[in-house]
Amino acid sequence: MPPQTPSPHDPHTTPDYDQQPFVAPQISGNDPTYKRRLIIWYSTRIVALLVVLGLLVGGGVAAFTALGGHKDKLATQQTSTVDDTASTTQPKTTWQCSDGYTQAPDNETTCIKADVIDAETTYSCPSGYTKYNSGAKTTCQKASGDYKTETVAATLSYACPSGYSRSGNNCSHTSTKAASTSYTCPSGYALSGTKCRRTSTQYTPAIASCPSGYTRYGTSVTAKCTRTITASKSTIKTCPSKYKLASSKKTCSRSVKPIKGKCPSGYKKVSSTKCTRTVKAGTKTVYKCTTSGYSLSGTKCIRTIGPTLKCAAGYTKSGSGTGTLCKKLVTAVITASAKKICSSGYKLSGSTCKKTTTKKVSSYYACPTGYANVGDTCTRTVGGSVKTAKATVKKACPSGYDKTDNGKCRGSSSETIPATQVQTCNEGRELSEDESGTSICVQPDK
Repeated sequence: MPPQTPSPHDPHTTPDYDQQPFVAPQISGNDPTYKRRLIIWYSTRIVALLVVLGLLVGGGVAAFTALGGHKDKLATQQTSTVDDTASTTQPKTTWQCSDGYTQAPDNETTCIKADVIDAETTYSCPSGYTKYNSGAKTTCQKASGDYKTETVAATLSYACPSGYSRSGNNCSHTSTKAASTSYTCPSGYALSGTKCRRTSTQYTPAIASCPSGYTRYGTSVTAKCTRTITASKSTIKTCPSKYKLASSKKTCSRSVKPIKGKCPSGYKKVSSTKCTRTVKAGTKTVYKCTTSGYSLSGTKCIRTIGPTLKCAAGYTKSGSGTGTLCKKLVTAVITASAKKICSSGYKLSGSTCKKTTTKKVSSYYACPTGYANVGDTCTRTVGGSVKTAKATVKKACPSGYDKTDNGKCRGSSSETIPATQVQTCNEGRELSEDESGTSICVQPDK
C-alpha cells in the first residue's frame, strides 16, 4: 500500500519541513503545538541566515585585508625601487693590505707580515708498488712475471725550501725592510711630529705709568706719581702775641690792669682799671691749596697717587696691588732626537732591518733515471710485465708553519698593522660625503 501524504490540517501528522527548508508551514488552529513549531522553524532559519551573513562579511574583511597587505607590499616594493634609484646610497666597504702583508685569518681588518714558503710536496705509491723518479715525474710501478731487480747505491743530496740558501747543514733566508724612525724628547718636553715642545709660564714685573701731568718716582709696583702746582698766595695783617687786631686792621692793641694805679711802660691809662698800648699792625704773606686732594709744601701744592700698572704686549696681568705681575705662556721648540728602530725579530743594519730565518737542510737520496729509491739504494726491475699506478700527492708544511688556502706555508707573524679601509660605489655613482662627514655614493651631475 503506497504511503499517504499527510494533510496540512491533520493534527495527528507532522509535515516534513526538512525536505522543504525554505517553505514556511501553514498554521492550523486545530493543532495546539503547530504555532510553537512554526516559531522554531522561523528561529532556526534566521540563525542560519545570520551565520551565512557572518561568513560572507568575514570573508570580505579577510579579502580586503589581504588586498590591503598586497597593496602595502606593492607600496613597499615601489619604495624599494625608489630607494634603488635614490640620489644617495651607502658605499661598499672592503679592507686591503699593503704589499708584503696579508689579512689575518680571523680578522679582515688586521694585516700581518710573516715568512711565506712553498709547502713541501710528497709523493707516495699504493701498497706493492715501487716509486720511480721524483717530484712531478714520480711514477708508481709493480713488476710481475719473469723479471729481475738491479740495485745501485743512491747519491745523498741536500735541498732547501724555495727562497732559502744552503750554508753547511742549514738553510737560511734573510728578509729586509726599511727601518722606521722613532723620535724622543728630553724630560719635560712633549713630542709633536719631529719637534719637542715645552710650554711654561713666564713672569715679569708690571710696568708703572702715571697720568699726564704727573711725575713718576720709581718703576715698579711701589712707584709713586706726583703732581706739583703753585699754591694760592695772599697777604694778611698780623699782631704781636697777645695783641688784638683793630677793626680797621691797621693797628694792634693790648689792654692790661694798672698796677697800684700805674700803667706799665708804653701803656696809656684810659681808666682807673685799664691800661692800653697800641702798635702798628704788621703784614704777612701766606700760601694755601685751593684744589681738592693737594697738600701744601712751602709755596707749592703737591698731590701723590699710586701708578697705573700695565703689561707689555703678549702678557696678561695677574694679581693686584703690590703683588701685581705680568705673565705669558712661552713655548720652547727643539728638534726631537731621531733613532732608527726595527720590529721584533729584526736587527738594524744601517737604515735597513734584517731578519734571518734558519732551518735544518733537508737530505734525500737521488737515483739515476729509471731507478727507484729504496732507503740508501736505487733499484730497477728488468723484464716481466709492469703495472703503473698514479702517485698520491700530499702537501705539508714544516714545523712552525701553517698551511694557507693557496698551498703556501706561513710562519708566525712578526708584524701586525691595521688594514686600510676602502670604500667603493656601484657603477654610475661616485664616492662623496654628507654634512656629517659620512661616506655616501651619489649620482654625478650630468
